[in-house]
Amino acid sequence: MPTNEVETTIGKVLEQESQALTALLDEALKSALKAIDEYELNADNAFDAIMLEGKKEAENVKRKMLGSAELQARNLQLSAYEEFFGGVIKDALEAISSLPRDSRYEKAMVALLRDAIAELDEGKYSVSCVAKDAKAVSDALEEVKEEFPRHELVLSRKHLDGAGGFVLKSKDGTIELDDTFEARLERMKPNIRKRVYERYFKEVR
Repeated sequence: MPTNEVETTIGKVLEQESQALTALLDEALKSALKAIDEYELNADNAFDAIMLEGKKEAENVKRKMLGSAELQARNLQLSAYEEFFGGVIKDALEAISSLPRDSRYEKAMVALLRDAIAELDEGKYSVSCVAKDAKAVSDALEEVKEEFPRHELVLSRKHLDGAGGFVLKSKDGTIELDDTFEARLERMKPNIRKRVYERYFKEVR
């Protein structure tokens, strides 16, 4: 084979190989670029996911901290309210206990006894009271007896401890009506609590 033909043949082969190599390189480059793009995309997505999770966690922590702080503040407020309310009840009982046992007090006992007896069935009842109320309750009993002739009311010699008021108890012990001031305040607590809260704590929320 002449030299020029050999060179031509070699040239063609090299050209073909070069084209094939270039194609392979181009394909490899495209694959590499595609892989890089995918990696970057995945990395971006992963970063965004991590940041989103981090933000969510941060928000959760923030909410927990704020919630904890709000709960603590609420508990402190409720504690202060309960302490204040307890003080109101204590002051009320002390004020009642220190009231003079005069004619006005006796009239109050008459009204309380009348309302209490009206709720009871006919029968015999003992009436207990604190020592300082003995005279006022005794005089009140004498006044209401005529209104309730079918109720036998006897003042007990045993005295109660407390701020004032009385307890009516049936002879057989099956019926007891506690009308001491402590018991009356206990029954009134929901209403008192609401009024105290609305007056002193409603705006502090």
